[in-house]
Amino acid sequence: MNDAGNSARELSESAGRAAEHLERKLANARRAEQNYANGAAGEVAVAEALAPLTAAGWHVLNDREMPGGGNIDHIVVGPGAVIVLDAKAWNTTLEVRNGQLYASGWNKSRELEQLDRQAQAIRGVVGDNVLINQALVITTQPDFEPQFVGTAGILGLDALFREINETPTVFTSAEVDSMLAKLIEAFPASGTSPALGSGLQVVDGVEPSELFNRANRFLYLNQWRKHGKHNVYLKDEHGEELGMKDLLSGSIRLTHPDDNLAQAVLAAATSTGVELKPSDLPKLPIDVRGGRLLGMFGRIYTTAMIGSIWTGKGKRYLYCTLANPTEGVFDLGHVDMSNGWVKPKSQGPVSRDRGPAERYLALLRDRYPTRG
Repeated sequence: MNDAGNSARELSESAGRAAEHLERKLANARRAEQNYANGAAGEVAVAEALAPLTAAGWHVLNDREMPGGGNIDHIVVGPGAVIVLDAKAWNTTLEVRNGQLYASGWNKSRELEQLDRQAQAIRGVVGDNVLINQALVITTQPDFEPQFVGTAGILGLDALFREINETPTVFTSAEVDSMLAKLIEAFPASGTSPALGSGLQVVDGVEPSELFNRANRFLYLNQWRKHGKHNVYLKDEHGEELGMKDLLSGSIRLTHPDDNLAQAVLAAATSTGVELKPSDLPKLPIDVRGGRLLGMFGRIYTTAMIGSIWTGKGKRYLYCTLANPTEGVFDLGHVDMSNGWVKPKSQGPVSRDRGPAERYLALLRDRYPTRG
């Protein structure tokens, strides 16, 4: 009886821990949803702040798609400048220190790198001789006074109109119209161009079930290398930051310390992708309707769908891995993110109970987070 009681108690405690983990995941998901809502509200606030500029010959392109994925919050074109703006709903303490931007101690170099990539894409359209100004607009701190990190400005909403309106005239009306026409064509409004999955290559077309979405977690690794540092950052499909790894020292920092799957993926992250073994992965039960947890008494556990971005020689690939603690780790192949084309490593099902690699490649491609 004691052994039976102890066994029951251990199972009860295990189920309790799993339930707590799932409750925390639900809370994280709700926070992510709120973050997106705040971000969208911030973009609207920036658009409203810029609207009066039209009377002075300025044009504002809001929420534009980047070639190959991603979006640009705002492109401003007028007699004084071409400007790319990224709206940030940050409620944290911001500090510029030693030429770096920090939000409550977190280095925000990656956000500035993203902004610079957007500026480079715009420059490629309007011409190398045109200086592209760039700025992060802190929508939740309107009185944040303008500061600079390198060539990027950081400012609150209150200063946005003034800073743009006071720029001296450098372009003629004809030059502004010409640049505007090129930018409208190169960066379509979000939602008006075909999704990658419905463009050059449609894969499978099968809509994932609710159980599939619960059983598979989509994670994305992005590398950052600069100033003698080499880090890799982990996000989920909603764009939530899950943590980072210093590839030089091996140290890991998690957003949520109890996120064992994020810990395992970051621990396996390398400069060339991810090197995982099934034994590296935690066995996380799957939450299903009715409060049941699959995996506690069987062999059904959460699968990690991992995408690792690689850029070089003008190319941008998403290398993809499927990893499960009992089924194994599978190299699925890669996606060319410039056109959405999937390149599966193998044909046919990747395992007895799994679909073809191209299906998972398409899902990893289509769920890649596009907002920062």
